[in-house]
Amino acid sequence: MELEKNLNNTIIGFMVIVALFFDAFQFLINLIPIAGQLLAGGVEFVAFGIFYFWFKNYDVSFATPKRAALMTTSFILELVPFLNILPSITLAVLLVALDARIKDFIDPNTQNTPRSPRTFPENRPRNQELTNESINNK
Repeated sequence: MELEKNLNNTIIGFMVIVALFFDAFQFLINLIPIAGQLLAGGVEFVAFGIFYFWFKNYDVSFATPKRAALMTTSFILELVPFLNILPSITLAVLLVALDARIKDFIDPNTQNTPRSPRTFPENRPRNQELTNESINNK
């Protein structure tokens, strides 16, 4: 039995919860005056390593310009003192996961058209009604 390797809403939800945990942990660590900034950088490296391997497990590549820009921007924001209080890990993980989900619905070979046009009612002529016969004939 082969398991599906697609990101579903449950997996994305778990990813966001873990990212929120890392952001909250960094916020608490930043309350420590000087050592907190150094420790927060270590937490950041651990968090990005975990999410890198988690996304790789679901065959999500960071080689696209959009995803690379998202993760790089988040990484730089997390390195700047006092800006690393912002939940940029959560935002980056959510945007990369949603970008990957969008790619599941779009076929890259057909210039951004949906894979199954029958699922969208706006693709059929307005005067055509759906009947059992017309569905069976397709």
